[in-house]
Amino acid sequence: MEQGLFTVWCILLLDKEGKRLYCRYYGDHFKTLKRQRHFEKQLIDKVNSGEEIIEIQNSITCAKSFSDLHLFVTGNQDENELILYNVLQNFYTTLLLIFRNQIDKTILIENVDIVMLIFDEICDQGYILEMNPETIASRALIQDGNSQSNKSSFLQNFLNN
Repeated sequence: MEQGLFTVWCILLLDKEGKRLYCRYYGDHFKTLKRQRHFEKQLIDKVNSGEEIIEIQNSITCAKSFSDLHLFVTGNQDENELILYNVLQNFYTTLLLIFRNQIDKTILIENVDIVMLIFDEICDQGYILEMNPETIASRALIQDGNSQSNKSSFLQNFLNN
């Protein structure tokens, strides 16, 4: 990744037991599933002990716990932790906006397509694209609406033929 651009290595949404709801790893920092799972376990152990800023494996991670979930944003240990924290906070705020302050594991599982769109609006290939929760929410909802329209059009065409 290019120097001077703000980047993240991963964004993780895990439940309280450390099971993945959704995750995105960027770059070559955690190439294998085994390394990813080990890293996730370390994060869960640290956040369960009350840490919000976590340093592991040449990385810095900002963590937020809410409802029955944990949200993590990880970057290079030299990355500005305030930028990582803002990515984390904006992701969380976007969830609050979209789901009207009612977010838990069940709601996010039922709406995983919207969660995926939020991830995509915030980061592309690890590069931070957007930091405004209102913009992220509106783009994610527009894309989800288009996706729902395409699904229903496909279904109508399929049923009519």
